[in-house]
Amino acid sequence: MGPEGFSMARFASDGFPLIHPLWLVRGLSNNIIGFAAAIHDLQGVNANYCDGVMGGLTALREGALAVAEGRADLVVAGGADAWSGASDLLGGTACGDGAGFVVIRPGSEDVLSEIERLAVTEKSVPFLGAATGPVEFCRRLLQARGFPAGMTRA
Repeated sequence: MGPEGFSMARFASDGFPLIHPLWLVRGLSNNIIGFAAAIHDLQGVNANYCDGVMGGLTALREGALAVAEGRADLVVAGGADAWSGASDLLGGTACGDGAGFVVIRPGSEDVLSEIERLAVTEKSVPFLGAATGPVEFCRRLLQARGFPAGMTRA
């Protein structure tokens, strides 16, 4: 924008080269959250953590903190990923598809302490990418509440 206003020709010559070639791709994952929030009238901060296996645990931890600090009345947090067929890429690690989400609300303070104690390994649950932590968290939560181990398999 210059003193003469917006110029499409100037934008094409000076501005277009400044745009990262993957600008659209980098934001696509946030579109899902945005559309879901609009459809269900969800209000407040929406976040998408693209941290591989840590993404789901980061979402759980940040959601629990938001509720504990009073920044949110209710949080839906977790992770989903699809790693079927990636076993060879990960040196023979068992892989699969998975999703795990938790609704966190006031009175769920134990969720944060459980998340902090959670140590996920390939031996405890198959590698599910961003879903690994949330799936293992949900499995352990169900076991702690008396569900048989066979009902809580990932």
